[in-house]
Amino acid sequence: MNAKYILWIFLLLLSGCFPDDPDLEFTLPPETQEGKNTVGFLKNDEVWVNYGKDCKFIGGCQESIESSFYTYKEGKTLLLTALQLIRRDRKLAVSQHFDISLDNIKGTGVYLIDGTRPDDRVSFSDETRNVNHYYLIDSTKTPFNLYITKIDTIADIVSGRFEGVLYHHTNKKDSIIIREGRFDINIKE
Repeated sequence: MNAKYILWIFLLLLSGCFPDDPDLEFTLPPETQEGKNTVGFLKNDEVWVNYGKDCKFIGGCQESIESSFYTYKEGKTLLLTALQLIRRDRKLAVSQHFDISLDNIKGTGVYLIDGTRPDDRVSFSDETRNVNHYYLIDSTKTPFNLYITKIDTIADIVSGRFEGVLYHHTNKKDSIIIREGRFDINIKE
């Protein structure tokens, strides 16, 4: 077969690997405790949820949520990364990441993340259109509240709620208010 035709068939197949997402209208996921791998919150009163897959031609696809919960030092550590990836015109039109990292978890309860401990952090990154807007906790402001409502290491489930304000890393006047946050994740020990 002619090399030109092989290339044309290859490009045609490749173009179908990353289809556009339909028009989307997100709603907050319910507050569950079943390990459903959901994260959602109101970001400045707009609904944000984990959605999409990060697909590479080589290497496959990464799901829209990654989490782990493991023993470290004197307690447990929670790592949670949620992605929102939306494709339009066969390009990544929205690329956003929400991250929580918390050390020294002793059980269910309220945890204040204030930015004073280096391993405890909450951040939001918007890399849409190759512009990186990075928001994080400001240790001089009100702490970010994380409410862990369920820890089940047998069923590999951690669930809870969160709320707080994140500030742009270079312009503290630019902030994101996060309300009604909830997560229900299947963890890996």
